Amino acid sequence: MPATWRARSSYRGQWRPGTRVIALITGRADAARIAAALRPLPVRFVSTTGELRAAVDELHPSCAGLILEAHDARGESTSPFIIAMIRAGARIPILGYTSAGPAHADDIRDFAHAGVHELVFREVDDSPALLTAKISRGEEACAAAEVFARIAAHTPVRLRGMIDYVLNYPRQDHSVTSVASALGIHRRTLVNWCERAKVPPPATVITWSRLLLAAELLQVPGRPVERVANSLEFASAAAFRNLCQRYLGRRPSTLREPGALDESYAAYANAMTSALRGGPPQDASVQPFRSVGDL
Repeated sequence: MPATWRARSSYRGQWRPGTRVIALITGRADAARIAAALRPLPVRFVSTTGELRAAVDELHPSCAGLILEAHDARGESTSPFIIAMIRAGARIPILGYTSAGPAHADDIRDFAHAGVHELVFREVDDSPALLTAKISRGEEACAAAEVFARIAAHTPVRLRGMIDYVLNYPRQDHSVTSVASALGIHRRTLVNWCERAKVPPPATVITWSRLLLAAELLQVPGRPVERVANSLEFASAAAFRNLCQRYLGRRPSTLREPGALDESYAAYANAMTSALRGGPPQDASVQPFRSVGDL
């Protein structure tokens, strides 16, 4: 799988010039409905998995998302392609397109097994607002996977479930009590796990996770800070800016600068290990940056 498939896509209406969606849709009425829902964003329609692979190879730098049926025009499953894309870490939202109801349970199961980021139900979700929102959530899922992959090695094993939940449910209540409840444990259990691992308390780790997710989403040029802050449900754009300054030592708009994202991940690793090195108290938010090469 080409490494360049990890290209970043646009979302939530922030379509850059040349950006388009690739859709494997076999029905003319469905294709027309999707094209209308995404207008003015261009859609490249394909009918076979071979055409799909060729289109992704050609357009991946500017691909905003993939909308795929479970089988192509020849009856070939799209699942192997989806699985390969997910395993390669492709930063392209992948949406499975099917109908609701028991008759389509096999398609839904296959999509779930393959790992699509979102399901789009025919004549339900293929309206302009809903389809755009699905692509947005798919992009967030891609960013969440990237964050988790980069911080897992610096996160105690017992806390990775908490991180995974926070990243993949960005609009849920992220108080320690609510996160613990979602994980089926008591709040005090999370606190104890952090204390035993000698890392910052859970509230601090949760905030770090959310900030890194926001940093990933801000990598697309032109994406407003306010939009990211609102979509991830920070208290306000001002609160988001304050947290960035407190934890990362920089303004959100500067997270797009060369090296800023790597420095943010380095800051997280530094915060998680400072207690083990006899550093600042566990609830300290601001940590000195360590060189990326040391990670």
